[in-house]
Amino acid sequence: MARANDELVIREMGAGELVLVETIHAAAFGRDTEARLPHEIISAGHDVISVVALDGDYFVAHALFTALEGADRALALGPVAVVPDRQGHGIGVRLVRFGLDLARRRGWRSVFVLGDPAFYGRLGFRADLARGAIVPWAGPNFQALELDPGALSGWSGILVYPKAFGSGEDETDD
Repeated sequence: MARANDELVIREMGAGELVLVETIHAAAFGRDTEARLPHEIISAGHDVISVVALDGDYFVAHALFTALEGADRALALGPVAVVPDRQGHGIGVRLVRFGLDLARRRGWRSVFVLGDPAFYGRLGFRADLARGAIVPWAGPNFQALELDPGALSGWSGILVYPKAFGSGEDETDD
C-alpha cells in the first residue's frame, strides 16, 4: 500500500470491490463498454494486478494489468480510469507507477498499452518498443515498456489478448 499524500491511498483491489471499480470506469468514460471491461476480465480470471486509489472512503481510480500470450512474461495495461473530478491531479500516473512497480517485483518483463503517447510516455512507454507486436490496433498509440531492460529487444510476434479486449482471439477459452 502506498500513500501518495495525506488522504490518497494506492493499493491492490480487494475482494468485493469490483462493483466500485465498475463505477470508476463508468464515471470516467461515460460508456458501458469501458465500465464492463474490468468486470469481464476479472470475472474470467485474466487479471494479474488490479490497483485502486482511494481518497478517504471514495474510490477515485483503477488500473488493470492482464497477462498476455505471445511474449515472455508480458502484461497488457488497461483499462485505466480516474473519476472526472480527480482527473488532472496526477493520480493516474501514481496509480500506474504503483502497478508497474508491483509487476516488476513479481517478475513481469514488459507491459503493452494502447493509449495517449503524451500520458504514457511520461511513464516510459514507447511506440518503438511495441513495433514487433502483431495486434489489430498497431500504430503510434500502441506502446510498450520494458520492466526488464532488453526484454523486447529483437522480439516480434502475435500478442494474444483475452477475448474481452475485442481482439477476437482468446486461446484460454479452449
